[in-house]
Amino acid sequence: AVAAHDKGHFEDAASLLVYLFKLPFARPEPMVLVYYSVDFLPADADPWKLNVAPDLFERQMACVAERKIPCLVSFDDGFSGVYTHAFPILRKYGLRGVLFVTTDYLDGKMSFDRYFKTPHAPRPLNWSQVRELASEGMEIGSHAATHARMTSLDDAKALEEARSSRERIREM
Repeated sequence: AVAAHDKGHFEDAASLLVYLFKLPFARPEPMVLVYYSVDFLPADADPWKLNVAPDLFERQMACVAERKIPCLVSFDDGFSGVYTHAFPILRKYGLRGVLFVTTDYLDGKMSFDRYFKTPHAPRPLNWSQVRELASEGMEIGSHAATHARMTSLDDAKALEEARSSRERIREM
């Protein structure tokens, strides 16, 4: 997980936890915590450092809840660990999140395996899980259809990425 702070980005999830513990109890401005995968993966399988182990995620959320730190907990892409690990932890601590899904990934039309060096790369959520998350209060947003770099697309292709993803989410 990477989370922005005053001096840039945290290098890993543990440094975020240290930062959270050092915060004063009354933090005036909200923060955004951005996660991708919350799952059990060996460190060497995740060269992009996109994964946070569930026990570390729980310690972070416990700290956020205990210290009443105003924050938005955001998840990108649509990895299944959001459902199996992160959401139960959020619910345990009375926290809510926002999930930005890559719809072609959930539909099985693409894979994120190239980002992970393991045969056990995180799997995508399925639409049933996304519906359940939404019914339990998680906000669902679009992370485009194919995870394309929107700034590299012409206007028509960028619009189609957004439109098709938005329509697919509405259909769920």
